Amino acid sequence: MSAGDAVTRSEGSTSPAGRPALNAADASAVLHQVTRMLGDVYGSSQICHFLYALAKMHRPETVVELGAGLGVSTFWLALGMAEVGRGELWAVDDLHGFAHFRQEALPTVRPRLDELGIALPPDPTAFDFFGAVSRRLGIDGTVHLLESRIDAGDSTHFGRYPFSDRTIDLLFSDFDSSPAALLQQLTQLLPRMSDCSSLFLDTVPTLPASQYMIDKLFDMLNAGRVPRTMGARLTRDQRDLLLDRRYTVVHLTYNPQGHQCGTSWIKIEPHDLFPYPRVPFARPRSRA
Repeated sequence: MSAGDAVTRSEGSTSPAGRPALNAADASAVLHQVTRMLGDVYGSSQICHFLYALAKMHRPETVVELGAGLGVSTFWLALGMAEVGRGELWAVDDLHGFAHFRQEALPTVRPRLDELGIALPPDPTAFDFFGAVSRRLGIDGTVHLLESRIDAGDSTHFGRYPFSDRTIDLLFSDFDSSPAALLQQLTQLLPRMSDCSSLFLDTVPTLPASQYMIDKLFDMLNAGRVPRTMGARLTRDQRDLLLDRRYTVVHLTYNPQGHQCGTSWIKIEPHDLFPYPRVPFARPRSRA
């Protein structure tokens, strides 16, 4: 596996053309323009705003994205994290999609990117692109792009990444939504999720077999049963960990404007009387 950081904070956080990083309001405005140009390529133009809001609300410390595409959801997540001054995001992708974008679409959108202060070299790599956008938005200290072919069938795969020693607070997966691949992913990743976390599985609501499997799996876990197919690959401690949590599955669907129009959100919390993340109780309002 080859891996590398897409962005490193340079002195003054300036782009190659010398354009300074933007304040939060201007960064949001620029990212809206980038989203209009690129968001529909991988169907992320709707869910990205939800992820941005959730990052600001739940303040995750460790975020992982499996399948980064052109980075639209990556940038929105990182912007929300940067605005609250907390967390790091690792985006894992084989970068093949960017190679196609560079050849087919970049010549058309490059002038608009220049106008937005996102300067790219003549023949940019994905690292150049992610770095230029991240520096312009002021999120270059938050985003790390890792080049890797994801292999959820390899039980040691996710232990090789820089975030492997951390628990994950928010995970967005968009690389293979077939039932078999989802089960492989979840077997490895659920024990790595923190007690209070969110897991997003893109495209699942549009695939009946995948949606059925997800509903059945989390119904079983909430009932105190680990499916044998999953349990055979887990240690006893990992099985106990999964059963010590409750899972809320919400299939987020939105107006179909392409082939991807849904994302499954699994909210993970400890068994408790109260919702998580925990917040201080408000005093009841007086009716007097």
